[in-house]
Amino acid sequence: MMFCAFSQNTFEIIKIGTAYTPDQITNALLKADMCGSYFQTKRNSLEFIDGTTVEMKSKTELVEEKVQLPESCFISDETVYYKAIWSIAENGMLLKGFNTELYKSEKEYQRYNSEEQ
Repeated sequence: MMFCAFSQNTFEIIKIGTAYTPDQITNALLKADMCGSYFQTKRNSLEFIDGTTVEMKSKTELVEEKVQLPESCFISDETVYYKAIWSIAENGMLLKGFNTELYKSEKEYQRYNSEEQ
């Protein structure tokens, strides 16, 4: 059996914005399934609509801190992690938004960029 730890040890709040408290941010991230958001050796930065910045720790950091997550939670450092605009709903749920000025959805953005290459 693998021990999985989803805790504040998996992320670091870098900057507090104007709308959310540290407790709101922490609780939203603890409730969210962030698997697939962790890079191997670099941090993944999440930008919130209010200016909050949270960094998801790298696999390297988590291993050093003895935090174990399923291997499926980690992505290659070369993987393009499409930037989203994060927010927290009134019920405390973490929401991932996408800039729709250019593309209707993240899927459309990915399709457009794969055609370009």
